[in-house]
Amino acid sequence: MKTCITCNILKSPTLFNKRKNECKVCQKRRFKEWASKPENILRQLVNNARYRSAKLGLEFGITYKDLHLPMNCPVLGIPIFVGDEVSSENSPSIDRLNPEKGYIPGNCLVISHLANRIKTNASTDQIRKVADWLDAVTAEREL
Repeated sequence: MKTCITCNILKSPTLFNKRKNECKVCQKRRFKEWASKPENILRQLVNNARYRSAKLGLEFGITYKDLHLPMNCPVLGIPIFVGDEVSSENSPSIDRLNPEKGYIPGNCLVISHLANRIKTNASTDQIRKVADWLDAVTAEREL
C-alpha cells in the first residue's frame, strides 16, 4: 500500500503512476485545475516551442503574452480545449505563419492541432488542390 502525498489516503500501488507519490485521481484533478487557466496553457505551448526551436535551429523570441488562446480554431472553427494530458485534434498548437521565420512575435498564432497537422507538410497551393479535388469527387458522387 502507498499513501498519496496530496489526499493522504492509503491506496493500492496500482493507483499510482510509476515513480510518483501522488495518486492518479489527484494528478488528474490537479491537471484539470492547471489547464483551466489560459495563461498556463500558453506558457506550456511556449516552452514546447522553445524546445522545438532549439532542436530545429530556428529563431525564438515569443512569450506567452505574444499569443492569444482562442475558444475556437480560427482555421477550422472547432472548439479548442486541453484534454486529459494527451494531445487531441482539438488541442491548442502554435502555428508559424512563415515556417522559415521561426517562433517570433507576429509570426505565431494558436490554432487547433488538427489544422496545424493538415498544413504541416503542404503548401497553400497543395491544400487548395486537395480541397478542389475533394469538391469534385463529392459532386460526382452526388449525381
